[in-house]
Amino acid sequence: MLWAGCSPGGMIAGMNPPDKECGMASVTLSATPKGNGYQATVTYSDGVAISSAEAFPTQAEAISAAALRLFDMPERLERFDDPEDASTDAGMAS
Repeated sequence: MLWAGCSPGGMIAGMNPPDKECGMASVTLSATPKGNGYQATVTYSDGVAISSAEAFPTQAEAISAAALRLFDMPERLERFDDPEDASTDAGMAS
């Protein structure tokens, strides 16, 4: 399988697309077991992962909480469109 926008060179069927090589950005919302519930995590394709301090009773609630957290941080999404040399935290100070 080839991913839209990627050149076929070096791609292996069934693998996740490489982010930088293809210029693709991604965000993953996940729920992992924590205590008696699930921890919400937002993971960006640049390697940054932000997890909740609290646990949620269900996976659905944890993923919903991660989605809401994503909307609370629009600057993180805007960084996907920044030129690569200007995408540092220092460049985001206002």
